[in-house]
Amino acid sequence: MSYTKGEWTASHPQDNHTAFISDNNFQQKVLMSVQWGSDISKLEQRANAQLIASAPDLYEALEGMLYIFDRDLPFGSIGRINCNTARQALAKARL
Repeated sequence: MSYTKGEWTASHPQDNHTAFISDNNFQQKVLMSVQWGSDISKLEQRANAQLIASAPDLYEALEGMLYIFDRDLPFGSIGRINCNTARQALAKARL
């Protein structure tokens, strides 16, 4: 999967309806800006931006957990079901 590597951060300018997701590498380039309507609270806007910024870390952590835990789980077990759900989430993130 190809995406901008490194830690992503979310910043929130004063207009209250925009968040910027940036890489935390040397370039500090803006990866995306996200705008919300006035019907979403400022707290929810910030939470959404933080979730987007954490996506690369979550993706890599989930891949690592699947690599370790998905080997010997019995068919039909809750662990196997959760691993299947994790694989579906990773597939959703891929192009």
